[in-house]
Amino acid sequence: MSLDPNRYAAAAEAAFLQGELPLDNRELETIRARLQRARSAKYEAEKTMFAAQAAVESTSLYVFQLEQQEFLVEERIRHSRALLNPLRRLPDEILAIIFQYRLEDAKTRGFRAAKRVPLELAAVCRRWWFAACRSPRLWSFIVVDWVVMFPGRDPKHLSSHISMFVQRSQNHPVTLYFALSDQVPRSPTNDVWKILNDVAPRVIDITVQYYQDTDLPDSVLGYLRGRHLGGLKRLCLAGAFDEAETSPLFNVLDHKPNLRSPHLSDIDLAWDSAPVLPHLTQVYMGNFHEHLTASDVARIVSHMPNIEKLEWYLEEISGTNSNPPVVIDFPHLRTFLLACALTEPVDYHLRLPAADRLIIHTTPTEDSSIANDFMTSALHAPSLRYFQFTGDVEPGPFTEGIRAMPLLEELEFYEYHQGDVPAIVQNLASYAHCCSPAPPIKSYSSGASPKTK
Repeated sequence: MSLDPNRYAAAAEAAFLQGELPLDNRELETIRARLQRARSAKYEAEKTMFAAQAAVESTSLYVFQLEQQEFLVEERIRHSRALLNPLRRLPDEILAIIFQYRLEDAKTRGFRAAKRVPLELAAVCRRWWFAACRSPRLWSFIVVDWVVMFPGRDPKHLSSHISMFVQRSQNHPVTLYFALSDQVPRSPTNDVWKILNDVAPRVIDITVQYYQDTDLPDSVLGYLRGRHLGGLKRLCLAGAFDEAETSPLFNVLDHKPNLRSPHLSDIDLAWDSAPVLPHLTQVYMGNFHEHLTASDVARIVSHMPNIEKLEWYLEEISGTNSNPPVVIDFPHLRTFLLACALTEPVDYHLRLPAADRLIIHTTPTEDSSIANDFMTSALHAPSLRYFQFTGDVEPGPFTEGIRAMPLLEELEFYEYHQGDVPAIVQNLASYAHCCSPAPPIKSYSSGASPKTK
């Protein structure tokens, strides 16, 4: 009902309103009583809330104070434990040895991991910083990383990095690792080359790694050929060098009288123009795409007459139908690893009069006659004490070849097809019982080729 306050109620309406007013008055009193109680409850709740907020603030302040005290005590405990840590009792000389182990371990994970080690160790604490800076050997592995020198990067970053390592290595012998790209400066007057020329008399080990299909920069080749690297003992070259590029490398090998151990990987060397290199004693050559004849092998070997250890990986060695057979002679070789395919004809003699350790890995083939001929007629190694052979060969020829090794003590034989292993074992056992003198084999193992397991 809409009531107009500017009029007087009619008789019926007045009678109705007079009956409703007492009810409305009682309802109003009830609502006011409830409102009073609600306001009181709100007041008490607000008072409780304010008290709780004050308690929270007080407790928060107390927690903060306790956290500060906890931090101070923890710091005191940490410093106390640090002062009592036995590591602090180690002299700097022992720390330097530990640092070196860390560096050598990092080298197994790549040159970039290794070049960060000195900086990471020096950043641990003040004492380690001093210990690291006083350990010249720790800074003697110097990485010349041109791969990261992308266009626009200031080359002074590289020169300052190398300069720091050179200074902190003091007078210790140095190892250089070149990671090459098309960013290598061609001019030998670059700041990097000035630093490297200064440190050259201390360099004993150089690795050159190609990461892009580019020519070998003249600046790098000129540095390697320099007379100032007279103390170089080991040189590792890995990359896509062809014969035209590698001809000058023989000058590097020839004019470094202290160089004993070249490591040549994925390189086609022009051996026809090579000088005799009598100072080389430990050589690694790995080119899985290289096809050589027995005459090629004999010619290459003739350039390294005093070699004592050789690891050689290539595609294959093939015969030449020569008569008399080609003689491949290693008069001073003690350790030999040869991995390649053997192809017909086997018309050569591999003579290893001084070798005491020989590992031969051939490729899988359906024709075992090639390996048979190799074992019975090509291989002459009377001084062997350890022999490992991987390939497919028949029991008779293999056993006959073993008989020509009177000093053999350790034998490992792995087949790609495993069919002849039991027969070979039986032949060796029979030979040991019925023939005298027999090779004094103390250790023998056989089975599937590791490549097929």
